[in-house]
Amino acid sequence: MDKTKLFLNYLLRKLAAAGLTLVSFMLFIYLFSYLRIYYTFQTMELLNIWFVLYVYGLLSSIIIDVLVHLFPKYRKRITVFLYAIAGYLYVIIFLNIPALVGIVLVGGIGAIFALIFLYSEGLLFAKKRLQLVFGLLIPILLFIAITLTRM
Repeated sequence: MDKTKLFLNYLLRKLAAAGLTLVSFMLFIYLFSYLRIYYTFQTMELLNIWFVLYVYGLLSSIIIDVLVHLFPKYRKRITVFLYAIAGYLYVIIFLNIPALVGIVLVGGIGAIFALIFLYSEGLLFAKKRLQLVFGLLIPILLFIAITLTRM
């Protein structure tokens, strides 16, 4: 397999993991918004979930893959630990939460969704059709739906 095809498969796997995490996050918010889709979309936009998953999440995941490649003996432990840390780091770096309790709670949610990202990647590893659905189709449809609710 040539390097371009390997890279595109790797990228699609990452996009699919981000897409499945996006759907998981949307369902989480939907349940906490008392099953109101408009509030769900508003919350996702307010939290800038697109940046969180598709910029910070993808970059963090790629950096973690590089770091884990350096320590293949402890691959699983290091990977889980680094994803959890990445979930907390977003809260510490980008969110301005003054209280330690808030950082721990929101960081814990961030860590849970970072781990969902990790396990989504493994879950969708060999399922090319699901990778296309979660990596491209669902994010595009959600982006259109969120855009339409702003009108």
